[in-house]
Amino acid sequence: MLRWLMILPAIILLSGITLLAQGPSPTAVDPAEFGLQIPAGPVRAGNGRRVTTTDEASRPVVAKVHVEVGDYQIVMLPDGQLVTRRTSETGATDRPFAAATKDEIAAELTAGPFKGFKTNQTRHYLYVYNTSETFALAAS
Repeated sequence: MLRWLMILPAIILLSGITLLAQGPSPTAVDPAEFGLQIPAGPVRAGNGRRVTTTDEASRPVVAKVHVEVGDYQIVMLPDGQLVTRRTSETGATDRPFAAATKDEIAAELTAGPFKGFKTNQTRHYLYVYNTSETFALAAS
């Protein structure tokens, strides 16, 4: 459940690593400083490359490489999660990256960790809640 609540802080932390990767040469960085449990190593930007990997349910997916640190990649899965993968656990692909829709994410969440919750969507956000409709509307 916390993984969904931690996506924004992870993006902010990874943005700092990406800035380091944009210098003229690879920069060594300790990923633990950014809350990542991977060994320190040279940082390289992902440049939008796509790789094949598996999601949390071990289903094969196409992911976007956000950044590489040493022999690891931080990739974005179709549902927006940022996960760490060893480079040897991924494969380069030309297949397109297809982000999950809000409907797909809502279905996955309400069938799993948020079973019994309701959802509401706006143009930019997906709200998952177990409160009254009035409170959910006011909070959104």
